Amino acid sequence: MLPSYKLLSDIENSIDIDKVLEERILDSEVKFSLREVLGIAKRDIHDKIIEIIKRKRQVVDETKKSREKFDEESTSHGVECYSVGSQNLEIMDRDLEIVKSHFTRKHWARATTEAPVKVGGLHDPYVALIDQGSEINIMSTEVYKKGAWPIDRNHGWRVKVAASTTKELFGAVPNISVAIGDVELEQHFFVQDECTYPIILGEPYITGARMETKVLDDGSAYARIRSQDGKRAVQFLTVRANHDRNRDYLRNHPASTVGKESGDWVFP
Repeated sequence: MLPSYKLLSDIENSIDIDKVLEERILDSEVKFSLREVLGIAKRDIHDKIIEIIKRKRQVVDETKKSREKFDEESTSHGVECYSVGSQNLEIMDRDLEIVKSHFTRKHWARATTEAPVKVGGLHDPYVALIDQGSEINIMSTEVYKKGAWPIDRNHGWRVKVAASTTKELFGAVPNISVAIGDVELEQHFFVQDECTYPIILGEPYITGARMETKVLDDGSAYARIRSQDGKRAVQFLTVRANHDRNRDYLRNHPASTVGKESGDWVFP
C-alpha cells in the first residue's frame, strides 16, 4: 500500500494549531507572530474557531440555566410579574439559609396550594384552591351570582363526592377570564352549590397556564404560570413557610387548636 502524504510547509508543520488557537484565543491577550499567522493561514481556521465558540457557548448556557434555577427558588413573597426575556429582570445573588427540618420531618397534614385570583371582570379577588386532583374548574354559586354570566343548566355532568356517590352540578359557565397578576386566561367553569373554596382551579387551568410548581427548603411553595402567547409570566407564593395548617403532630398539640376546623379536617 502506498503511503499517504499531506502537503505542509516547514512553518505549518512546526505550529500546533490547537495550542495556538485554543490556548491563546481563550487568554485575555490575543497576539500572533508573523510565524504563527503564516503557519495557520492555509489551515481550516474557520472550523477550529467555530469549535472553540461552541464550547464557550455551552458554558454560557449552563450559567444561564443555573440563573433560571435560582430564579425559580426565589423567596420573594407575593406576585412577581415580568416580561419573558426582558433585560430588566435582574436576579440578585444572595445566600439562602437551608432549613432542613421542613422537609426531613414527617407531617400529618400540610397546607394546600392557594392563589389570589380575579374572575370574570369582578372587582374583588378570591382565594382559589389550585387542585391537581380536580379534572374540572369549579366556582361557587355565590361567585356565579355576583357575575351573573350566561349558564347552561342542562349540561348533564355530575361530580363524584364522598362514598363514591355523585352529585349534580348547578350549571356550566364557559369562557370566564381568570387573572393571576398580569397573566389572564379564559376558562370553562362548573358551578357547584356546596364548595370549600369560592374558586377551584383544576387541571384545565393548570394545563392552560402551563403551571410549574416548586417547593423550597423552608417549606414554602411557589408556582409559575405563563400567558398563552408566552410573552408574560407570573411567579407567586402558593404556600407560605410555617403555615398554620401544617401539622407534624397527632395528639400533642396546643390547647388552642382543640376542635378547630382547618381545611378538610378537624383537629381532635
